[in-house]
Amino acid sequence: MTWPLYIPGWGSDACAFNAVCRQWQGVMCAWWDALGEPPTALDAMLDQAATPPVLVGWSLGGQLALAAAARKPHAVAGLVLVGTPARFLADEDHPGADARGLRSMRLGVTRDPERVLADFWRRAAAPEAGETADAWRERATTGVPRARLADGLDHLAETDLRATAAAVTVPAAVIHGRADAIVPVAAGERLAHAMPAARFIPLDGGHALPFSHPETIAAALTEVARDAGA
Repeated sequence: MTWPLYIPGWGSDACAFNAVCRQWQGVMCAWWDALGEPPTALDAMLDQAATPPVLVGWSLGGQLALAAAARKPHAVAGLVLVGTPARFLADEDHPGADARGLRSMRLGVTRDPERVLADFWRRAAAPEAGETADAWRERATTGVPRARLADGLDHLAETDLRATAAAVTVPAAVIHGRADAIVPVAAGERLAHAMPAARFIPLDGGHALPFSHPETIAAALTEVARDAGA
């Protein structure tokens, strides 16, 4: 039977998918354990699995999931990519984040990681604000090793999976918030169109969809698992 393997995004630990797990119990792989040259902890989990999982990745976690599906196509049953770009940074052909802003974050996490995380979560939680946004940030960041934040930002700066996406043929759902202030919705739409077996699911929300729209993610996971033959 197909099962989900969750990979949270930068600035979040495994609790990002707690609400989704209430409907789809699965296993977590921290994004910092999936970074670096393969084989990573994620590769080991896929190699040891009795049956291929559906990888559910948020943002940076989605990039790690997509890359794993490309290098281990027979070990992954499907993908649910939430707020995920093939390339995080903008260039002349691709919507994305400003490189100067990312460099500023990279410098900031070595000096005042709490300030950087607070600013990131203010934007990630939008259009939610106030107590709701603060609660999400407090829940998400508790278990994140501050010493690994720079590694995650380096990965975002260096990764470009635009060519890779076209080679990933497993069933997939690409879910993106129309008001995402971290990753433009156009980047998610382009990723979905580049993948042969993906469908694009735009939502009225921001970047923190695992917190604001867990039911939609769980429903997409059910459909991807069905399409994968689970």
